[in-house]
Amino acid sequence: MTQMKKVFKTIGSIFFLVMISSLLLFIKYRPAYSVEINGENLGYVSNKNDFQKEIDENILKTDEEGIAFIALDNVNYSFEFASRNMVDNSTTLANVSSKSTKIYRIYEVSSDNSEDTVYTKSEDEANNFVNNLKTKYDKVDANLKITVLYIEDEVSDETIQTAKANLENTFETKQNEIVETEKKKAAAAVAARKASARKASSTKTTSSSGTSSSAGTASANLNGVSFTALPITSYTMSTRYGTVNRAHGTPHSGLDLAAPTGTAIYAAASGTVISASTSSGGYSGYGKLIKIDHGNGVQTWYAHCSSILVSSGQTVSAGQQIGRVGSTGYATGPHLHFEVRINGKTYNPQNWLY
Repeated sequence: MTQMKKVFKTIGSIFFLVMISSLLLFIKYRPAYSVEINGENLGYVSNKNDFQKEIDENILKTDEEGIAFIALDNVNYSFEFASRNMVDNSTTLANVSSKSTKIYRIYEVSSDNSEDTVYTKSEDEANNFVNNLKTKYDKVDANLKITVLYIEDEVSDETIQTAKANLENTFETKQNEIVETEKKKAAAAVAARKASARKASSTKTTSSSGTSSSAGTASANLNGVSFTALPITSYTMSTRYGTVNRAHGTPHSGLDLAAPTGTAIYAAASGTVISASTSSGGYSGYGKLIKIDHGNGVQTWYAHCSSILVSSGQTVSAGQQIGRVGSTGYATGPHLHFEVRINGKTYNPQNWLY
């Protein structure tokens, strides 16, 4: 009997010690979840489901402009007992956030004609930039393309503006080269016609009375005004001067030079723009009309334009682009109606050009 009492007493002592140890353990430690990324412990949290919601709401979810998404490697949880002072959701969330990466969505604008590349922050900005280049530098075969890219580093506004300026400078240089080439071709064509006119004027026929007359002479000089550029360098002659219009029964007052909409129109000679109007005043059938005064009573008119690139009062030089071919006003198709006037009266432009 005494032996049994000793046994129970011993068991009671052991139980008491276990209880005391367990109490001390729970006072210092508590059940928690270790949070790890790629094997690195980033802290301890009390509830993994609640903590994952915090990650989703406070780290992975973003409304910041330009950010496509937040990249974060898989977060792993493991259950264990941790020191109570180590269980800290806020600190652990901050540590997890430091392992995340912002991924920016950008739009790359590139061209086969340039090594320069422009990055924009939105698709609308990229499209507007591309459309502006195509309109402003219409002679350049740009072959522009927009590509969506995802990168880790944000592109600054200063970098974007610098890249845009570089690409525009490249296009402007190419456009100027093309324009200069066209001017040279036009000047060469005028020179060829002058040479032909001089040759024709040197061949004279003598009448029976002994007086001489020139056969088909032409000159690029009118009342002291030199025509040194063709209004259009590529065209199809659709209606000549003096052709009678069957519908109205009136002779045609200029040349109709058919060309695709948007084809560049150039000033035939230097002068001052006296009208650049979409209404054409009393000449509504002319559509968008440009009038240039060259002095000495000489004017040139450019009608049916799709767009006008000069303004009234502006001084222009021969070969300068002043507009684009269109079909505004009374026109059956895109073409330039070109007139030469002396003191208000029309004359055949083919006496000097074409």
